[in-house]
Amino acid sequence: MITGHDVSSYQPKAVPLGNFCFVKATEGTGYVNPKLAAQTASARADGQVVGFYHFLHPSNPIGQARFFIANTHLLPGDLLVCDWEETKFGHATSAEKDEFLHEIERLRAQHLNGLYCNTYDWKNRDVSGHCGDFLWIADYNSTPGRVNITHPWVIHQWKSSPVDTNVAKFTSRAAMRTWSRKKIPVAPKSPAPKKGVPRPNFIAIRDHARAAMLANSPSSSAYKAAVAVLKIIAPFVK
Repeated sequence: MITGHDVSSYQPKAVPLGNFCFVKATEGTGYVNPKLAAQTASARADGQVVGFYHFLHPSNPIGQARFFIANTHLLPGDLLVCDWEETKFGHATSAEKDEFLHEIERLRAQHLNGLYCNTYDWKNRDVSGHCGDFLWIADYNSTPGRVNITHPWVIHQWKSSPVDTNVAKFTSRAAMRTWSRKKIPVAPKSPAPKKGVPRPNFIAIRDHARAAMLANSPSSSAYKAAVAVLKIIAPFVK
């Protein structure tokens, strides 16, 4: 497994070194992380796989999804995540979580989208089992990769101090990057241009036929064949 982090405005503009980084982009329909651009640039400069997450509020999941997408400047392979947990306004329902994920899938189908939540919410609040393309699960314990759920997961947030720290089920950063890009449409290969039939060298044919006429008597078959060839190529030789 490989290690990565997730950050928000509470963290510095320079993100921790790692293999991947999820940057908080938005919240509700009115908040944009003021450090979004700087933290994204820092993660990209370190060559990390980049993801963005939206802190989902109760109500209007479609509007929130559109606000999220409008404020994330995506590059191919960037990941999109719904952060589904308790807020000061309450907790979005399982149905609202699903609506949000379906809308970002509709808007940005070429990007993988996933769900972040803790084990309690996954076991007790979720009713659909829908987590988009992948599940990012928070289960704080002393063992990275030990998660107390049966559903397949890709990323495990296993501690929050001094910064949220995660492991992902990949052998290398390159392997995670390949996975992150799997929904990017592959342009069909253009068919190889057909090779045209080479144009005969009529001048050379004419000269060869004339040489045959000079070398043979008019009654010979070679002479007559040369005459026939000259008649055939006459339209092509000026």
